Amino acid sequence: QNATSIIDERQSGIVDRLLVGPGGTRVLVLGKFEFLVVLGFAQCALIFLVAWLGYGVDLPGHIGPLVVLSSAASIAAAGLALAVTTACRTRQQAHTVSSFVVLILSAIGGSMIPRFFMPSWLQRLGWFTPNAWAIEGYQAILWRDEPASAIALPSLVLAGAGALMLVLALVTAHRFERT
Repeated sequence: QNATSIIDERQSGIVDRLLVGPGGTRVLVLGKFEFLVVLGFAQCALIFLVAWLGYGVDLPGHIGPLVVLSSAASIAAAGLALAVTTACRTRQQAHTVSSFVVLILSAIGGSMIPRFFMPSWLQRLGWFTPNAWAIEGYQAILWRDEPASAIALPSLVLAGAGALMLVLALVTAHRFERT
């Protein structure tokens, strides 16, 4: 929803006015990215606050790893949202494509059913989704009570995927300058 506002801004002429400035599309996309990362982190924080207060999840005992992992997950989600949105021309197209992408990633990544119920080939395929890495990281800390170092790889993969998707969004957004 928030990432698709870039399409509305393009259609209303706001992007054209921003392109006159020194930053061009880079500033527009990076600004959206920062906003989406902060919004995603705030949503994670709220979820864990409710889990702590309502269900007794040991939030204070895992605050450091949860901040790192939630930041990385927010980066991945923001990068993916912007990559999809900048590739689409209309709000409807962005909603359709993003719904499809999210459903596929969620199904394969274990957000709908645990991956251990899936055939081994689908479990392996799940590692190509941010969902599997986020779930693995959160389970390592909150379920298996592993040390904070257990989130290093999931956090790096999520942040790296988010950065890669951000670069893709920046490259794709340059077409705004030509349309």
